[in-house]
Amino acid sequence: TEFPGTGPWNYTVCGGPVTLACPYISYNRCLTDTDGDGLYDNQEDPDGDNINNGEETDGDVTFDGNPLDPCSPVLGPTCIGINLAIRVNLQGARIGVANADTLMRGTLRDYGTSHEQLIPHVEPYTGLNNSLTATPNYPFKHKGTDGGGDEELTVIGADSVFAKTGPDAIVDWVFVELRSSTALDSVATTRAGLLQRDGDVVDIDGVSPVRFPTASAGTFYVAVRHRNHLGVMSGEALELSPLLQEVDFTDPTYPTNGQYAQVKINNRMYMWAGDLNSNGRTVYQGPGNDILKLFTTVLQNANNSTQIANFISEGYQVADVNLDGRAIYQGPLNDRSILLLNTILTHPANNNLIANFVILEQLP
Repeated sequence: TEFPGTGPWNYTVCGGPVTLACPYISYNRCLTDTDGDGLYDNQEDPDGDNINNGEETDGDVTFDGNPLDPCSPVLGPTCIGINLAIRVNLQGARIGVANADTLMRGTLRDYGTSHEQLIPHVEPYTGLNNSLTATPNYPFKHKGTDGGGDEELTVIGADSVFAKTGPDAIVDWVFVELRSSTALDSVATTRAGLLQRDGDVVDIDGVSPVRFPTASAGTFYVAVRHRNHLGVMSGEALELSPLLQEVDFTDPTYPTNGQYAQVKINNRMYMWAGDLNSNGRTVYQGPGNDILKLFTTVLQNANNSTQIANFISEGYQVADVNLDGRAIYQGPLNDRSILLLNTILTHPANNNLIANFVILEQLP
């Protein structure tokens, strides 16, 4: 039997057919997980009285817990947790990849002949200082208690996560924000996730969708940012809860905030590459240009003792536009040309193909 708003139940009777005269009817919550939070419904305590839905306390064969699911049919104040199935692409990891290959480059996971693992086990955003001056600049600020900079892979976990190949291989970390439905520039909570080559954003186990375990269900905008790409945000506020919500930024028809928020490549959408100083804009030439970050990265490399401009700086670096593990200012396959030709000169609003055109991040 099913009761409106509660989901499936089983019932037992004192004996014989079910009648109004029968005094001993016991309703038993089925072992289902209506809100997808990992707990069976009979283990839930939606009204916070320390009595689970399936708990019987006084021996009368009737369960004493409040059977209503706090997340269904409406989002109640005790509905906690948000699950997101996010898909997003990074332009940098697509540049130079053969058109026949729809997957992003996964070089940072498996770099060079030594197969070095460059992606850090700890999310990289908390300590990311992109300032070129003595004053620190930390452009990624975690909020809330849903991860908030504590995302870290254990040694055993990292071996499993980074061992994956093909579509599920890890490209890099991304920074996920839930923003207020009324104040779009107000970030409620954040979490770092792992981006796979096929665009799926997964939690630190490398498999599960991104989960905000302590966030109260409600209406939010979803934004995804990256350490050297321009962020993207949903064009509509979404009703989020433990029920898995899909957010597909790779779909050209999916509404996003602003105009030209992403670049289209082979009918898929990609976050704009080249924001090397994480100031919300991609600039090739002029004040605040990102090329300076690339130039200083190359010159300041500890192995570049003679400070030559065509030195190849290897490693996990924000100046690595195409995420191939190398920051190159001058010479073959240099990131400077990659930024100019693939971002600045391809932007739909840069009608005159000027080198000092500025691409602005479409986040409030």
